[in-house]
Amino acid sequence: MKTTLRDIAEYSGFNVSTVSRALNDDKRISDDTKEKILNVAKKLHYFGEKNKIILFLIANPISSVRNDDFFSKVLEGILSCTKNFGYHCVVRTIEKNDNSLGKIFIENISGIIIGGIPMPKNIINLIATSEIPVVQIGHYKGLEHIPSVSNDNFRGGYIAAKKIVERNYKKILVFSGPLNVETFKERFSGVKKYLEEIDRIKDLEIIECQSFDWNDGYEEAKKIVSSINQKTAIFCLTDWLAKGVIKALKEENFEIPQDIGLMGFGNLPFSEHIDPSLTTVTLNPYLLGVFSITVVNEIINKSNNVNTEKILVEPGIIERKSI
Repeated sequence: MKTTLRDIAEYSGFNVSTVSRALNDDKRISDDTKEKILNVAKKLHYFGEKNKIILFLIANPISSVRNDDFFSKVLEGILSCTKNFGYHCVVRTIEKNDNSLGKIFIENISGIIIGGIPMPKNIINLIATSEIPVVQIGHYKGLEHIPSVSNDNFRGGYIAAKKIVERNYKKILVFSGPLNVETFKERFSGVKKYLEEIDRIKDLEIIECQSFDWNDGYEEAKKIVSSINQKTAIFCLTDWLAKGVIKALKEENFEIPQDIGLMGFGNLPFSEHIDPSLTTVTLNPYLLGVFSITVVNEIINKSNNVNTEKILVEPGIIERKSI
């Protein structure tokens, strides 16, 4: 007979609601409670037989998986395939210095899909030495030998720079997250490549923020906003940074796009609804989820067709009112 949430609740002593939240990695449930419930679930074979569990491991999501615009879509893509492949998916979020992962999961799962920024070094070390099949969402230093599925961030930067130049802006000011993060490095490299090709590299400047949070975009923009000339386009390497930059520009009475153009990266849901609506590089996180579960399934089943290289998903541009 199939194990139900009620069975786990009765065995563990928690109510059904708490069990459900724990299995979905709800932040309202303590790590100690989650571990107890997960151990009961495994003991009762809630996830099926051994080697039928996929762990989706997310470092530092925005608030929670459900509220993270990017990883919630990746998860949708994963879940669209898990049933057909015969897996259960367990979602786990991790923060820096989280050392509980190994004792809960590593011996009880068949494959791992991992993503997030920044990726904690202890997790990279754990994954790098694991014999369990792993696929990365993005790619991380130290995990170069592991297959990856990612947005073509270089291409996204390239087509964004091309669009800005086509709109006759004379200067491009890039707001980036930390450039030691591969995602931002690739996006900026795409911008540089296009401007080098058309001999406009002298028109490029960059501001490196400490993180990619909207408040960092706001604070950095406030420092330099009075020196920004008209005919400048600001290209933010995440929509979050763009959100902060918009706030700073409005406080200084700049008109967007009449005075300054603005472009983001990510096409997060809020980008359509802020004022002005944000022109942005659009990604396909759902497709990343589909590809990642497909590749990890191929590795588990030792398919001759398994792709062990990088899979890149083509970006596009959503044109709105900010440029």
